[in-house]
Amino acid sequence: MNEYVKTPSELADEARQAGRDAMSAVQGQAAEALDTAKGVAADAKDVAQDATATGKAYARGAVEAASEKLGVLQDKVAAAQESCTRYIAQEPVKATMMAVAGGALLTGLLMAAVRGRRG
Repeated sequence: MNEYVKTPSELADEARQAGRDAMSAVQGQAAEALDTAKGVAADAKDVAQDATATGKAYARGAVEAASEKLGVLQDKVAAAQESCTRYIAQEPVKATMMAVAGGALLTGLLMAAVRGRRG
């Protein structure tokens, strides 16, 4: 039998080459992993920016809707105030009598509530 036996230097050269090949493979995998991580980070940043923009738009819409409702309420209060002022100017005696009757009614209700708590 004719077996070829490698010398220690040949074995060392092969080991060095295997080490270089392994290092090259690891570096390739590391570069691919880094690229993937960068892509995931960019996607996460995009999602966060979209969520922020959506939240801001929702908040703006809520503020605008509340502002519109407040404006409508202010208009109704102003109209009621104007109507009351006009009625008082046209019917001062009736308006005074209604105010007195309303005050008496509220006083009676308040006194009944206070008595109900005591006994």
